[in-house]
Amino acid sequence: MRYYFLFSQWNHTGVGAIIEAFYPGELGGRAIVDALTGAYNPGGKVPYTTYIEDFSQQRDIRNTDLASGSGLTYQYYTGPTLWPFGWGLSYTEFTYTWASGGHTAITVKNTGAVAGDAVVLAFVHDPNLPKATGLSALRAPLKRLAGFERVIGLQPGEERSVEIGIDDESVSFVHETTGQRVLVTGSTWALSVGDVVAPCVRQLTVAPRKQGKHGQSHVYVSTGEAGEAGEAGDLIVLEDNSWAAGL
Repeated sequence: MRYYFLFSQWNHTGVGAIIEAFYPGELGGRAIVDALTGAYNPGGKVPYTTYIEDFSQQRDIRNTDLASGSGLTYQYYTGPTLWPFGWGLSYTEFTYTWASGGHTAITVKNTGAVAGDAVVLAFVHDPNLPKATGLSALRAPLKRLAGFERVIGLQPGEERSVEIGIDDESVSFVHETTGQRVLVTGSTWALSVGDVVAPCVRQLTVAPRKQGKHGQSHVYVSTGEAGEAGEAGDLIVLEDNSWAAGL
């Protein structure tokens, strides 16, 4: 009954909020009361996609190909949801604006009346990457979580800037044929930072050095220029997992 209630379409329109406590432990009751009464201001985000009630009837549950049909998980799912990955409510409100001094720096401001924690989510996506490279084996997800930061204890009216680091793995793919994790030079990604409702969006161009290896510093610019990169479309191998391609 619990899961039917949680995923019921009625909940999407008939209830203002739901507290998901998972396994709260011995002090879970006190924690839930604190959240309900406002003694504690929740700031968490759900780490999964909440599908519509009849989703399991629309898809063969034995099909584990994330990109097939309407997709699975927040990375590939294109259908309607009750709540998306990264959804969460608070007793206050936050605004997000780009900060100066870095391509991935964001300023968070508490515009509500009570103190609270803001969880800043950073997503990247490049849906045109397979078409641009001509490599059909590189299937770009709709978006991918590249990083997050919890800004704790923002007082009403207070603002704080945080930098979300975007590493080379966040803008790479595992080639489905070779099993290698690769970067594509010159590929342009959209970076969405903030929350899942109204994120700030800007463009980043991947410009790894030709001899780049996993763990080495790479260049990310927002101007659309390739910088130190080789020819656009070059593949830089980060991890050679070709042994796993035949599994």
